[in-house]
Amino acid sequence: MLTMPNIEVYIIDPGCSNHSPLSINFVQQVELRSRPFRFLNNQTQHVKFQETVQTVWQDSAGGNKMMRVWQKLKKVKQGLKFLNKTEFQGVKMRINMLRQKLYDIQRAMRLPGQPLNMIETERETKMNLEKWLKVEESIMRQKSRVQRLKLGNGNTAYFHARLRNRIAQNRITSLISANGSIVTTTNDIEDKILDFYKINY
Repeated sequence: MLTMPNIEVYIIDPGCSNHSPLSINFVQQVELRSRPFRFLNNQTQHVKFQETVQTVWQDSAGGNKMMRVWQKLKKVKQGLKFLNKTEFQGVKMRINMLRQKLYDIQRAMRLPGQPLNMIETERETKMNLEKWLKVEESIMRQKSRVQRLKLGNGNTAYFHARLRNRIAQNRITSLISANGSIVTTTNDIEDKILDFYKINY
């Protein structure tokens, strides 16, 4: 699952044969649009989470009660988006940097004459690395929606595989139109879906 890209299989009419030939297409990655906001559970553990929500929620908003709630929820979403962007973006890169830093510290500790505070630096780096590994695992677990596994397994390869599988299931890469032609571009797919609903509804 991790090494193979998305695959599409078309079953072709058998013609005069007893067997239906299969056409296998390795789907190219489609261009990604702006991603919708998804609330990640690990944000609630951040020290700024409570403050962000309270600050935004206390702002005044106009309109009736439902309109005020809707406007406040929109503002909370923007605040959490900003928190996510500033604090949780580039988790994989942070983990790689911390691993390299820990490796460098431990390599330097083998040399004679190193300062005593290097032990404390190593301990802090380890704790920081463990924190970000838990954050990554929590994100992967939530994105893959694997709820039966407990945090702490460190099965990020499995979570990545599940996540890719979900993405492949949720993505429309091609459509067969009513006249039998296959459309593959994002704009054509959107047009065909809109046409279908305009005609039928």
